[in-house]
Amino acid sequence: MPSHDQSLRERFQTLNEAASRRATQLAAEGKKARLWAIVCTPGLVFLRAYVWRGGWRRGMAGFGEAIFAAYEVFVSRLKLWEFDQDRKPS
Repeated sequence: MPSHDQSLRERFQTLNEAASRRATQLAAEGKKARLWAIVCTPGLVFLRAYVWRGGWRRGMAGFGEAIFAAYEVFVSRLKLWEFDQDRKPS
């Protein structure tokens, strides 16, 4: 979980690094980027963080954390899609 002392720029940098690591891990496992995963998974992650895990009780802080969690999944799936495009024969 990110520190409250991090600036927004630092949080995005941390998120980008985590998404890159996750995309690399998924690619190493042979996973492929799927449209449903790019589109639907971030929404499910948001709902899990904000609704089911009670992020709504924390107000804007909980909302922000849920958004960042969903965005990280979205970015990692897009990066995986980029890896897939780079691996395609020309």
